[in-house]
Amino acid sequence: MGRDVKSNLEIVLSGLGMDVEAWAETISPFRSKLELLFTTKRYARLLRSLFSSKSLPEFNGYVFEVLFAYDFESRGHPLKYELKQLPSGVSSVDFCYDFDAKRKLYFELRAVAQRAWITASIDSQLNAYNVYRIELDGQEQREEIFRLQNRIMEKVQDESGNPIRFREPGEGVYNFIVVNVSEIQLRMFDKWDCLLTMYGDAAVPEFFRMGIFGLCQPLRPDSSDGEKALYDKFGHFRETIHGVLFVRFGKDGSLGRLHIDKELEYFLIGNNSLLKKEESDLIGGRLGSFLKKWSRERAESS
Repeated sequence: MGRDVKSNLEIVLSGLGMDVEAWAETISPFRSKLELLFTTKRYARLLRSLFSSKSLPEFNGYVFEVLFAYDFESRGHPLKYELKQLPSGVSSVDFCYDFDAKRKLYFELRAVAQRAWITASIDSQLNAYNVYRIELDGQEQREEIFRLQNRIMEKVQDESGNPIRFREPGEGVYNFIVVNVSEIQLRMFDKWDCLLTMYGDAAVPEFFRMGIFGLCQPLRPDSSDGEKALYDKFGHFRETIHGVLFVRFGKDGSLGRLHIDKELEYFLIGNNSLLKKEESDLIGGRLGSFLKKWSRERAESS
């Protein structure tokens, strides 16, 4: 890469406005993660992209990939980076994990950012008063889940419904979307919201229902025309993706919108149409043995 990891990291962080000398102690753990990935010789393309970042959102997107890869590699589970499933496709899948001799797990990552108007409102209040207050009503929370569903779908198909990176699964091929939801719903996205995203109102107690039809939700005999339209819209996803691995930041770091001091927590929800219970238990058990579980809500642990 022309320079060592330390120098490259300091250059890109300086370009993003950080005083790297003042924050050296905070930067050090992330640098160690990059050095581990560098020594595997599997992530040269990822590291080049990270060090070439020109904006904070671009940089944080690659940080998410680094943290995900580190969680596997540091626990002795090597990944392959950027593989194509569709020969004619323009897009590759971010990671492949050789689960065993018979199974390969493919992971495509997506970080969903906070909506621009929320960021602008927070910044405006902080500049004026050094504090901020925002509340989302039920309709806005509902729209957040709709937006999340669409962001997930964008990783699977184009606007016309054509596959863009995943082929329909064959024997031994398992496809997963890994979505970072840390910044949406004012950083209060919880497990009920994950279930709503995947299986809609029927999957949660009445108190949490919002009029959501889930990505993997089956139709009922009395389903409305609107639900039938959504069922059709989600068809390729439902037939291609074995599950969604929801991710959040497990601790509040000291660097605000820069994510290098974060840790990831994971919550896997399988697609029951593709992933049978025995396979779900097998895959979930393996991933859960080394990935940090999204086990409690922040309010419970504070």
